[in-house]
Amino acid sequence: MILGLDTSNYTTSVSVIDDNGTIVFDGRKLLPVKKGARGLRQSEAVFEHIRNLPLITAEIGIYKIDAVCVSVTPRRVDGSYMPCFLVGKNFGKSFADIAGIRYFETTHQEGHIAAALHNSDMPEDTDEFIFVHISGGTTEILLCKKDNSGFISDIIGGTADISAGQFIDRIGVSLGLGFPCGAEMDRLYNAHNRLLTLPTSVKGTSISFSGVETKISSIIDEKNTDAETIISAVFRCVGRSIGRAIKNASEIYGIKHVLIGGGVASSNNIRSLICAENKRSAQLHFAENGLSSDNAVGVAIIGKMMYEEM
Repeated sequence: MILGLDTSNYTTSVSVIDDNGTIVFDGRKLLPVKKGARGLRQSEAVFEHIRNLPLITAEIGIYKIDAVCVSVTPRRVDGSYMPCFLVGKNFGKSFADIAGIRYFETTHQEGHIAAALHNSDMPEDTDEFIFVHISGGTTEILLCKKDNSGFISDIIGGTADISAGQFIDRIGVSLGLGFPCGAEMDRLYNAHNRLLTLPTSVKGTSISFSGVETKISSIIDEKNTDAETIISAVFRCVGRSIGRAIKNASEIYGIKHVLIGGGVASSNNIRSLICAENKRSAQLHFAENGLSSDNAVGVAIIGKMMYEEM
């Protein structure tokens, strides 16, 4: 049994997988954000993770844990750091030391990749693929290869300013919705509402949302356009922009298999809009809805990979 821990900026996650890679426990708690706020300070996130971890681990039950794997940084690059990941790191290391079991480290982003691959329809013998990470704080297009400790990846595209998740959340908060706003906006989206069309800004594999955010903010301030119309236009802009950048990345790098994960990618509406831009182009593979948002399942899977390499 492998215990996985992930303490990202907005979700405390704990997972246990068995020797066959079956998920036997998947516990998560969203960090509370005050109404009207656009996020949490790191000090607030750290405090909430410290409160949440014992509450989640109390639900696990009795398993013979053989190893612990923890996400300790956002990405596998020098200088990648967020204080909130120290909570999971310290908790996991202490648990492993007391239990006398192996301790492994990985990254939050590699956890997303591994979770997206779990039960994916992408061929298992795919040596190189594109991973599109669309979450609250990240919109990146990565060229990925597996290695013994996870995934080696290079950024080949993404947003040049704010992420898709930040764009969606900022508009949602401006409309009076609770943060994070994605799920509520997803329910309000209407594919048939085309009263408002927003421009897209995609150059090669680079996307920009800051200009269209300014435009939408002005429309909201005028108070002449209803929320459904605004949300539907925002979702179409996000889906078309990401879909177009994926198509360009696939053609530029000659990679057909594209894996897509992250919290924003859990929206079936966003998925449909991305697919509409990739007809007869890249072969898209989406993470299971439950494994798109922040979770520790992928972290545990990577821990299993490392444990088996011992």
